[in-house]
Amino acid sequence: MRKLLMTTLLCTTLLVPATPEPARADSGETVATILLLGLLAQALSNNTARMDHGILIESDDDIEYRIEAAGRLESVDAIGLERGDVINGGVATGKVARDADAFVVEGNILRIVVSDPRRVTVIVDGVRLAADQLIDGGRVVADPPPAPQEPGGRAPSFAGSWASDFGTLDLVQFIVGNEYFLIGDYADRGILVGRVYGACASGIFTNELNGGGNGVFRFRLDSADGFDGEWRWSTDRALKAWDGTRRGAPPLFLDNFWGGRAFAIDAQRGVASQTGFWNGDLGQMHAHVGSNIWVSDVDGPGDADGVLAALSTDGVKYFGLMTRGDRNVAVTFDARGPDAQGSYRELPAGPQTLFGMTQTGARRPGISPELGSTVLSCR
Repeated sequence: MRKLLMTTLLCTTLLVPATPEPARADSGETVATILLLGLLAQALSNNTARMDHGILIESDDDIEYRIEAAGRLESVDAIGLERGDVINGGVATGKVARDADAFVVEGNILRIVVSDPRRVTVIVDGVRLAADQLIDGGRVVADPPPAPQEPGGRAPSFAGSWASDFGTLDLVQFIVGNEYFLIGDYADRGILVGRVYGACASGIFTNELNGGGNGVFRFRLDSADGFDGEWRWSTDRALKAWDGTRRGAPPLFLDNFWGGRAFAIDAQRGVASQTGFWNGDLGQMHAHVGSNIWVSDVDGPGDADGVLAALSTDGVKYFGLMTRGDRNVAVTFDARGPDAQGSYRELPAGPQTLFGMTQTGARRPGISPELGSTVLSCR
């Protein structure tokens, strides 16, 4: 009953902010608890600064939380923070126990994590987070729809064909769980792969011209049909501009992942069983696999850390590219059950080397491969 009253009140007060009237306690409900939602709505309506989102976290049990925002994040007066609750820039961490914490955000909400989704109510902009936003295993990672939105209410997306400063980019945006990823062809030179946070994407690219190399990029949508970007080589710290204009729909095929072979892309499929942690000759691999797309961080020996991006026609045999330091490596492998066998060769003409790896753990809630996105961070 308590959760229902709170959800209903927050939905109405955030949509039409007004001073809350006294509520009658019913079945053990307290007036103070119910009015928390009215106070949050009032803070949004009275604040002279631009406030884009309201967040309320409530529980009868000891629940820890972490909120990450790309912008200003403040607690709501009169609801306030308790001992141990901390706001540091765009990150808030704390605990609710038979109470609630509320926040207002200027900018985008990037992530909300709680220690047990079964015993907490999390409401964003008047809407309780739905069950399909929960990740199994005792944590919830909620990525609300990114803002701003395109005309017609569509969420912004990097999916499409783009004319850029360095040739055509054919990009696919896909979701594994609640995490947004980007993968695509970079002209006839290589590939791009990375993470998407709202209207920003960052990650790595490969370039096979002039002996090969790789680097990092960051693109920010400045409209539905354009982005401002920057990039640098993995061996350099000097940033250069990389801007683009949308010119067409997302590609049906990607061509640059293995010897000119075209891979059809279906970004609508769910999380594949290969998602999780792998260990073997390449090092430790943290993989997210959805549709026929495999992306992973690789913690290799020595300076062999990097990113692997591979595509498949059958969900078993994968073909792709891996970065190892400042070098690019062509990789192919069969992932059958918890074991995988394959081979790799350093580009442009290194020897073929066999490798094996084993899946040692399933997907860990709240942990995702960064895919180079921390170098030129969106967050």
